[in-house]
Amino acid sequence: MTQEQQDKKIFIGKQKSPVAIITRGEIKEYLTDELVEYYGIWQKFNAGFGLPYSPNWGDYPDRFTDVLSIFNASWKEASK
Repeated sequence: MTQEQQDKKIFIGKQKSPVAIITRGEIKEYLTDELVEYYGIWQKFNAGFGLPYSPNWGDYPDRFTDVLSIFNASWKEASK
C-alpha cells in the first residue's frame, strides 16, 4: 500500500457527522483478536446459526451481548 493510500481518511459513522476519522493505515490497530472473534460470532448469529455456547442470552457476560448489540445497531444504521 502506498503512503498516499495509507493516509486516506476514513469516516466512521456518517460523513457529515462522523464518530471518528481515522486513516486507512490505522485500521490494523483497531482489529484486535477479540474484535475479530466477536465479529465472526456476530456474522454467524446473523446468518441464523444462533448463539455459540448457549441458547440463553443470560448465560453470556454483558460485554459479549453489548458488543453484539453494537454490531447490530451499526449494521442497521449503515444499511439505511
